[in-house]
Amino acid sequence: MARDTLGRPAAITNGLTKNVHSALVVGLAIGDGPPAEITVVGSAGVLANLRTSLLDLVDSGGCR
Repeated sequence: MARDTLGRPAAITNGLTKNVHSALVVGLAIGDGPPAEITVVGSAGVLANLRTSLLDLVDSGGCR
């Protein structure tokens, strides 16, 4: 569980799913929003951006 920008609880779900072409892919969904397909190539960028954002949050003193 996480919180959206308004402070409401939002579930984060990730795992393997099938896309519209019946190919096995990694999926990511936040709350009731539509899921996103994460490509193998794109996953490195997603993880790097998340890591950078978390480190920026810690450095700014914004984490509780």
